[in-house]
Amino acid sequence: MVFQTLGLPVFARGESGGWGQPSLLGWLLVAAVWWGVVSLVLRAWASSGLLKSR
Repeated sequence: MVFQTLGLPVFARGESGGWGQPSLLGWLLVAAVWWGVVSLVLRAWASSGLLKSR
């Protein structure tokens, strides 16, 4: 919703007024958000010492 508010074409046009599939930009934005979430979790995990070998 944030990206749509900014005017980015997150969803392609739906056929006959229905729901459209995510556009290429939409998929890339979703992948970027998930990549950021995963990197933050891994950083937090590494800084807590859980990834160090015993």
